[in-house]
Amino acid sequence: MKKFATPQQVYNLLKGKTDGKKLLSDILPPLLYCTENIQWRELLLHQVDNPSLEILTNLFGIANRLQAFRDTIFQGNPITINSAYRSPAYNKKIGGEDNSKHCLGQAIDFTVANIMPQHVQDLLVNHSGGLGSYSSFTHIDGSNKRRWRG
Repeated sequence: MKKFATPQQVYNLLKGKTDGKKLLSDILPPLLYCTENIQWRELLLHQVDNPSLEILTNLFGIANRLQAFRDTIFQGNPITINSAYRSPAYNKKIGGEDNSKHCLGQAIDFTVANIMPQHVQDLLVNHSGGLGSYSSFTHIDGSNKRRWRG
């Protein structure tokens, strides 16, 4: 059964349960949702370190923005999240930017079923935050309006 959780509830669920080795996505219960279609597990992929409440709150905000895009301009097509929150250690390990918005919980990399990334990026032309255009995925973040190609 689908259950929704606030950032505070997720923070409390993770508090004291991490050892720096076990993936957070394995600690969180299945079907624990942030939005109607985005699970908290998707937002914390590959992570072993507890994010702060502030980071979880940021994730909640950017996930809700992505959900709104799914419901409107993506016409309900499913979204696959490739990356959302990244601890600084994980971000460094994968070669992420030093000042990555992912480390603040303010960014999501994703694909949309049945819509090519270039078309997704065209649909997001009016997004008020950061928009990164890549050949195989799209990046959005909550920063000031800026655009780039990767």
